Amino acid sequence: MSKKLAFIITHGPDETEKVTVPFTMAVACQALGSEVVIGLQGAGAGIAAIGAADEVSFPGCAPLRELIDIFRSYKGRMLTCGPPLDFRKIDRDKLIDGVEIVDAEAFAELYNNVDSVLVY
Repeated sequence: MSKKLAFIITHGPDETEKVTVPFTMAVACQALGSEVVIGLQGAGAGIAAIGAADEVSFPGCAPLRELIDIFRSYKGRMLTCGPPLDFRKIDRDKLIDGVEIVDAEAFAELYNNVDSVLVY
């Protein structure tokens, strides 16, 4: 039986370990058959900007851009919400492909419909 998991990333691209490790774990879970959603909240919304992940890497892990591509190839969903984007002055038209902008209610629904929520 596959698990439904939500990984919530609250750190921005300047904290390479704290953004690379959850994507690494999310992809590993997908490879084992889990359905995974990544939520980019707070500073994590910065990852959603086009180009933000391009130079992010952490020793022992694949580069973040590559991990995002693998995550998307497994049909993983990435969510963020408007206020963190607005606070960081990230243009909503300049997000990486597939990032969904949702509201707090959508995040609450997600939390209530997965087996585990992992917060980084």
